[in-house]
Amino acid sequence: MMELNPDDETLLELGRFTWIGLHLEAAILRVCYAISPQVIPSGTVDQYVTLARQTLKHWAESDAHTSAARWLDEAQNVLDEERNQVLHATPELVLDKTIMTASRALGVQPRPDKRNRPGRLGRRRPFEPEHLRAAYARMALVCEGWENAHFQVALARAHAEGFFDGGSANLPGIPR
Repeated sequence: MMELNPDDETLLELGRFTWIGLHLEAAILRVCYAISPQVIPSGTVDQYVTLARQTLKHWAESDAHTSAARWLDEAQNVLDEERNQVLHATPELVLDKTIMTASRALGVQPRPDKRNRPGRLGRRRPFEPEHLRAAYARMALVCEGWENAHFQVALARAHAEGFFDGGSANLPGIPR
């Protein structure tokens, strides 16, 4: 009978997946804090994203604003669809009685959606190295864009505060 514990290759991929997941969460928090530098005591990433979205609504529209908001959307989607679904899942052993085999899976718990989309139903997610690699690649791609998103936030803030319109924006590190 197959053990519930994963093999070494799966554990290695789970470690890589967890590591990039930590980086993704940190990148999201950096960008959110650049948008709205408020500290939420014991705040969750979702609370910081909500605060950042509310702040962005009051900024002037610009390409930088759109780019930063688009990155934030993609980052939050990847956080929920990849990182959270794996790291908050329940390990399962799935038995197929018809062919007498067993496989490992992750039970993803049902939960309501926080962004006015249909809630996520409970389901099983494969727990094999190739699936973890694909999820890792998606998170890594979003993580690579965080510095550009951070720069876009600075540009959007400058637009919102009138820096490019002769306004009196007080932006640290940007001389008038």
